[in-house]
Amino acid sequence: MIQSYRDKIKRFTPNARVFFFATAITRLAGGAFAAIYNIYLLEAGLSLGTIGMLASVRMIAGGLASVPAGLISDRIGHRRMIIATSILAFFGRAGRVSTLSPILLVVIALFEGTALTARRIAQAPFLAVNSEEEERTHLFSSLFAANNLSGVVGSALGGFLPAVFVSLVGLPEGVTAPAMRWTLFIAVAITGLAVLPLFRLKELSEHQVQPRQGSVTDLLEKLTNLARSETVRALAITNALIGLGAGLILPLFNVFLTEHLGATTAQVGSIMAITRVVTMVMVLLGPSLVDAIGKVRTVAYSQLASVPFILGMGFGPTLSIVGVASWFRAATIRMSSPVQDTFTMEIVPEDSRGTVFSLIRMARTLAQALGVSAAGYMMEAIGYQSPYAVAILVYALSGLWFLLGFKDRSETQVEEGLSSAG
Repeated sequence: MIQSYRDKIKRFTPNARVFFFATAITRLAGGAFAAIYNIYLLEAGLSLGTIGMLASVRMIAGGLASVPAGLISDRIGHRRMIIATSILAFFGRAGRVSTLSPILLVVIALFEGTALTARRIAQAPFLAVNSEEEERTHLFSSLFAANNLSGVVGSALGGFLPAVFVSLVGLPEGVTAPAMRWTLFIAVAITGLAVLPLFRLKELSEHQVQPRQGSVTDLLEKLTNLARSETVRALAITNALIGLGAGLILPLFNVFLTEHLGATTAQVGSIMAITRVVTMVMVLLGPSLVDAIGKVRTVAYSQLASVPFILGMGFGPTLSIVGVASWFRAATIRMSSPVQDTFTMEIVPEDSRGTVFSLIRMARTLAQALGVSAAGYMMEAIGYQSPYAVAILVYALSGLWFLLGFKDRSETQVEEGLSSAG
């Protein structure tokens, strides 16, 4: 396996390598935000319902922006979209740390959610046209693994730097919000630095089409035709189920750990850091699993394998059990993410990749927004464990849906069906 990765990595294009580096830096900052941002808001006086609402608004904004972003990215070029949205995301993160006004935070959530989603939508098509089929699965898996490694460092920094600042400044016992805010500002600065390498990206490769200047009518017709595709609908439903399950348990998991199990920020950071290490190892195994059982079964089986670990996350009696369960839930689910992205890009015509990816991203993001909003209110009204019970059913259904929807259809048949829909 190591030799296989070494051979494939040597074939990565300069564009892929630059994007690889810049994204890894961005994810380092994202790891710090993921570890402590919700805890910071809670310590600063915002309610759990408000925190869940803000996360939901960010996702809804991204979901609604998905289709326009895909159309624009296909039209102006994925490089331009990546650079512009990375800059906007930097200002969005800076704004999130600069104010505690719920109204301003809602506006910033709308702004940042749109930017981050547009960047993700441009990412997969950009990498697809800057790689060959032989190394594409390894490229997506390597990028995913590198991002997780960066997230390890970010989560660790997010968990431990507040304690360092508390010690250095001598804050009163129990007052940690200022220390977390300083840590988050460091993460904002790192986000800004990650934008600089992106200017080295080149728009065109020998495989990439020229940006098109079609009319709005042409774009709407293309969108309508794609939406009628049975393949696109099947992919959208799968992603909606995955998004709903993720929304129910992930955005507020750090709050679950601190409020339900009494974890410290350092413990939360450690759990999230180790989660990313385990995930990184499993993601690197993804291509080998694809060679053995194929892309469809890899995606479906990983969703189904996560179910017992979600049970352990929500109902484990100790922090240790919950932590270990969270490691392997993330590993099983995320191992299939680059495989699913590769599968999607390979079955979609090149000139429609951004648009199709935006449609399925919209389905996932809007469902995730619904999940996190529901999770916040369920935790307050029913109990901290209630979202996990629902998530178990959702993830089981997502795996079965993908397996039954694609197991009897070859990738060639899928692509032909999609092309005929357009």
